[in-house]
Amino acid sequence: MKHALLACALLGLTACSEFSSRVILPPGQEPIGTWDLLTVNGEELPATVADDGTETRELLSATLVLSGSATTGTLAGEKEIRIIPRDGDPTTVTETRSGAWTLVGVNIGVEWDGSCQEGYTVSSNSMIGDDCDIESAVIYRRRN
Repeated sequence: MKHALLACALLGLTACSEFSSRVILPPGQEPIGTWDLLTVNGEELPATVADDGTETRELLSATLVLSGSATTGTLAGEKEIRIIPRDGDPTTVTETRSGAWTLVGVNIGVEWDGSCQEGYTVSSNSMIGDDCDIESAVIYRRRN
């Protein structure tokens, strides 16, 4: 056992699936379910996510729905964004996307179809990470 731990230390824990792939969330607290966005860069919603001088984009809401097993599955995301042009009336658009997720320990890797990758740290009722579409730090809360 001592040699196995030393080998893991030398090769990196990811090379030793016996140690790195254990799910350490409490039973019944897997990330499957619906998650609602609470904050963007520490700002409660609605949050300004872009302003290029010609228009401002505010994120009004976002939801992630994770399904699958305790450690891997698919997800669907939806964001409601208000676009406020400098010269005109605001409009609201809804963006949807889908992808796959994998849980290792308390970290979730997300790969959106045809888009970008994200990483989150998950607890029983919150996910903290970076949203690649809006390039911002986000916190999601599990919906009850």
